[in-house]
Amino acid sequence: MAVDAAGKRATASSVDAADAADGMKARMVHRGTAPFIATVVVVFAYCGLHVADVFQNVRRLRATVPGFPVFARLWPSVPIALAMVGVRLFMVRTLRPLGRAALPATKWEPEEYAKRVDRVLHVLFKLCYFVIATPVGWYILKDEPWMPPSMGGTGDVIHCWTNFPHHAMPDAIHWYYVVSLGYHLHSLLYQLGSTRRNDFWEMFLHHSCTLFLVVFSYMANLFRFGTLVFWLHDCGDISSYWVKAFVDTRYTNITILAYLGIMSTWGYLRLYVFPFEIIRCAIFDAPFHIPGVPMLCTLMCVLTCLHLYWYTLFIRMGVAFLHTGKTEDVIEDVATDSELVARKRVPC
Repeated sequence: MAVDAAGKRATASSVDAADAADGMKARMVHRGTAPFIATVVVVFAYCGLHVADVFQNVRRLRATVPGFPVFARLWPSVPIALAMVGVRLFMVRTLRPLGRAALPATKWEPEEYAKRVDRVLHVLFKLCYFVIATPVGWYILKDEPWMPPSMGGTGDVIHCWTNFPHHAMPDAIHWYYVVSLGYHLHSLLYQLGSTRRNDFWEMFLHHSCTLFLVVFSYMANLFRFGTLVFWLHDCGDISSYWVKAFVDTRYTNITILAYLGIMSTWGYLRLYVFPFEIIRCAIFDAPFHIPGVPMLCTLMCVLTCLHLYWYTLFIRMGVAFLHTGKTEDVIEDVATDSELVARKRVPC
């Protein structure tokens, strides 16, 4: 009897400790999301305060500059976004056997294993998009005078301002915008309609800033900057989704190769070219004050801060692998915030 009582007390103590650990982890998750929630509020408020100046400037330029872009021409992005959602769902449902073959079933509990399989297939859809969008975007931009050598072109970023605002938008670039907007709109719609994950607010911030950038750069005829931002991010996302696609699989060597790719492409394109060439040119080389440009520069700076945050997580991923020999995605946890709060253990 005394042994049983001691065993029950030990079990209860371990349960309380485990629940306390879960509670602490949940508080850490929510405390970690607070800066992103605050940034979302600030970004929306900032854009709301400046949107009137942007629209006023756009109306003035549209009245004086022939061929100035019209927002209504972006409407095909909506059906493209809906089509991408449909293709993504179809891909996940039809390729589950492939996902099960790639992931070891013994590594997780059945419920979590099913989530991991679906996650891999969602990532595979995104990887396919960027594998297609990146070379297509480079082909469209490679001979443009504003495509710099640092991004595979022969021009100079300063030409984003040459003869502004009298820039005629080629049809290929218009459709590049439409498809890119469709993809990012699909990403936001899918995120809002899916189970909330631990990275919800930082991804919501990223999607919101990207959509604002796409729409306002198009409306203000700043498409030269916009296309550089598109391609730079698309190129970096190949390696990031390559890592996400293989991190849970048994193919560790492929994951390591993808990890080296993400550290190099992100470090070069997102942490060097993006802030020190594109953002610098947008801030310091504008020939005159253009309403809306400060807002676009602010949004690009927010994206740069997100890049720095995610890059530190990539470094943590590499350090964890060196210590444990296990590959793990520290950016996107399958467990949701609500699961961390509500998870309970039933004592035996």
